Amino acid sequence: MSFNNTSRWEAQNYTTVALKNHTVKAGLRLREANITDVSRSNFGGTYTFGRESAGLDQDSNLVLDASGKPVFVDISSAERYRRTLLLQARVLTRRR
Repeated sequence: MSFNNTSRWEAQNYTTVALKNHTVKAGLRLREANITDVSRSNFGGTYTFGRESAGLDQDSNLVLDASGKPVFVDISSAERYRRTLLLQARVLTRRR
């Protein structure tokens, strides 16, 4: 969840007074700006991915042990990236 809320206000008062051969000008301006910028999705931060991930077979299906739980293996950053692309392709295919 993220949002950006900006609230601004300004008040002005300018006065001019003429007295015989003289003119007096005075003015006042007040301004305020409040900005609230919130991002709960780790904006500008870092996220460290673990090196372990569920194993996949040659058809990109989960490898399960005898009890039906995923088998975890160490993967490289290139493999994490490949899996991200694979997941995105599957999601886009389901939406169509």
